[in-house]
Parts: sequence; structure tokens; C-alpha cells
Amino acid sequence: LAMDKLAAVVEELIDEYELDTRFVTLVGGGGSGAVIVHSLAERMNVKWKIAKNAPYISTIGVALAMVREQMERTIANPTDDDIKKMRRDIIEKIVKSGANEATVDVTIEVDAQKNILRAIATGATELRQKDLAAADLKPEQLREISAEALGTPPEDTSCVASSGRWNVYESVLKKKFLGVFSQKSRRLCVIDREGVVRLKKEKAAYLKFAKARKGDVFAEFLDANTTFSDANATIPKVFIFYREKMLDLTGMQSAEQLNSILDVEIEGLEDGEELIAVAYK
Repeated sequence: LAMDKLAAVVEELIDEYELDTRFVTLVGGGGSGAVIVHSLAERMNVKWKIAKNAPYISTIGVALAMVREQMERTIANPTDDDIKKMRRDIIEKIVKSGANEATVDVTIEVDAQKNILRAIATGATELRQKDLAAADLKPEQLREISAEALGTPPEDTSCVASSGRWNVYESVLKKKFLGVFSQKSRRLCVIDREGVVRLKKEKAAYLKFAKARKGDVFAEFLDANTTFSDANATIPKVFIFYREKMLDLTGMQSAEQLNSILDVEIEGLEDGEELIAVAYK
């Protein structure tokens, strides 16, 4: 029964983040990790591995835990000011809970059907921040990790964009049909300098741009990945990477909302500083 509940939780996460199970790896930690993770992975037909120092993961995790806060408000058709106020309030709340403000990431979600405006903030404690001051991996190491995550050979995986702590690796595979026709399959992942894969998607588009080009280059990129219909325009799910930050904008319902939050986040950047956008549907 416990295994059924655990499998249901993992499946819910896979569905929520639209993950391809071919690229999912369960990582085991804690005293029972070696037993549970192996059985769960076999049941779900996914990869698995045991973390280094697995028996002590629980203790280490308590010391280096991320702080997380969530806030919800019932607002019909939230305005840009409503969204900005929610963002300020959730940051204030998570900082009071012990997070270092410089590490806080905020995700805003707009549920138009239920008229709910939701903010989720995560941030690192001071202890965790110091622990993350690890040595940067070399490009060849990052490529090997990215290739494993994408399920492709290292020679078919290349770095296509870099900014701050972030690197985008891409693989393009050709699939043949009946020995005649071929179709290209693009996969990309975003990996940080310590070798942690933070985002992995198929059929995603990326753009590296300077802050000063947000109004034209980024606007064209967003427009090119928007689905237009007679009824409305559906913007893609977007992540922005810059400096040490990973900005999740997937909860935005319109280009106006997305740009409003993005403007607030990057207002302190110089015009020449570069950002990476990843968009997918």
C-alpha cells in the first residue's frame, strides 16, 4: 500500500511537469533508499541510482534544506499590480522564514477557471548557500552529464548557449522512416556549473539575448512560440536563466503578465547583461 502511494506521488509529479519517463531517474537517499528506490524504479520502468552517502541524506537534508512558502488569493482577472504585490508579499514571507533573499525564486500561477492567484517561493538558507560554493565542472564533464540526461551520445550533444551559472546543451537526432524519410528530433537541457540538470525538454526553443533587446528580440521569440487561434493566443511555457537565477514563468496566462514579472525581476541588470530564455508548449 505504501509503495502504491509513493508511485502515485511520483506519477503525479511526472504529469505535472510533463516529463518523459525515458529521461527520468529516481535518486535514492536515506536509510531505506537502496531498497525502496530500486523497487519503485522497476515498477515504473525508469532509471535509478543511489546518492553518495545515501544513509546520511536525511540528516544532511535537514541542515541544507531549501525554504519554501506558498500563498494563494482569490482574484478575478488579476492585474499586473496584483501580481507584483503578491510577489513582494511572498518574498517578505520567505525571508522571514530564514531564506537568503538573493537566492529566492518566485513562481506565479494564474488559475483563470477558479480565479486563484498563487505564488510559490523557494530559497536557500545561509548554510546551504555556503555549501553550494563548489568547484565548476569542465565543459567536457558538463557535456557528458547532459548527454546522459538527454539519452544521446556525447559526440551528438553540444553546448549552444551559456550565461551566468547556466549552460544549454542540445542534441538533434535524425529518425528515418521506411529508410527514406527522416525527421529531426531536438532535445535540450539546462545544466548549472556544478553539473545539476535543472530543465530538460523535447521540442523546446531557446534564445540568448541582452536585457536591452527584451523589447524586440525576446518579444519576437515569444511571439514565434505563441499559438494563435480565432479565440485567443496561448503563450508558451517560459523559463528565464541569468546570473544565479532560474525564473519560472510557466504560470503566466498572457504576454502582458509574463513581461510584467520579467521586468520586475531584471530591473537591476545592466542593459548588456545576457539572459537565456527556454520556451516550450
